[in-house]
This record gives sequence, structure tokens and C-alpha cells, in this order.
Amino acid sequence: MVDSTSEVAPEYEQAIKVAWRFISYRPRTEHELSQRLIQKGYKQDTVNQVIATLTTQGEVDDFAFARLWVMQRENSKPMGRIRLSRELEQKGVPAEIIATVLQGYDFEKEYQLALTAAEQRWPKLILAGDSDSQKAWQRLSGWLGRRGFSNIVIVAVLRELRRQSLTP
Repeated sequence: MVDSTSEVAPEYEQAIKVAWRFISYRPRTEHELSQRLIQKGYKQDTVNQVIATLTTQGEVDDFAFARLWVMQRENSKPMGRIRLSRELEQKGVPAEIIATVLQGYDFEKEYQLALTAAEQRWPKLILAGDSDSQKAWQRLSGWLGRRGFSNIVIVAVLRELRRQSLTP
């Protein structure tokens, strides 16, 4: 009779080493870790066991990951709620966690982030030679849209920039 624990233990030990190496670079979601371990050829049971271990130890935490992701984006590359939500979905964060983390991302916060980003971007558009004012505004609007800001926020930001007389 073959002892099944002798087969599982070495696979688990290898999988946990791979997981530790993977999460050592940056925090990961359960989904990312699961995908990586499956990609490496580990059985689903082993993957589940590794994720359970690391979750229990607090090393893999989707809620903490989502909060950190949003905070880093706010500081380094401001973007709107739409894009943040999409990025977190792509990372495998559950919808209820995304909703909770982005709960404080109200209109005012998104507006301030968009306004700051637009004020930094506007001079680059002018230097790029957009002599046509309407074209420059359209480019700025498109850029804000690609950053995930809602149309309502974009319109409010463009109004404010026009009010500040930042026209070319």
C-alpha cells in the first residue's frame, strides 16, 4: 500500500516555496497565486492547501491587496473608479471587496484626482503643438476617460480648467 501523504507533502512543500517566492515581489490576490501555481503544474488540492495556509498566516489577503492597490494608484498614477474597479477585477479580487474598497471613492475624491491629473497633463498637450483649442480639449477628455474617470467628472474638470483660463 502506497502512503499518499508521502506524495502530497513534497508537492505541498514545493508549491509553498513557489508561492512564497511569488508573493515576495509584491502582494498578490488569491486568484493570482492560484493561477500561478496551476500554471506551474500543481494539483488543485495542493493549490487550495497552499492558499489556505498563506491566508491563515495573513500573507495573502484580497481585502488588504485591494486597499493597497487603490492607495498606490492614488499616489502614483491617479485614475478613476471605473479603471480601478477593472484592474482589481483583472487581479481576481471579488466584487464585494472591490465595492467595499471603492466605497470612499466618491465624486469629490474622483474629481480632485482628475483635476490634479488634468492640470499636470494640460501643459504637455500645449507643448505637443495642439494649436487647435477644441482638439486639445478633446485629447484631454479622452485621456481622462482612458484613466477611468466618469463622464460627469470629466465634464466638471474641463469646466473648471476653462474657468481657470487654462485655454491655449
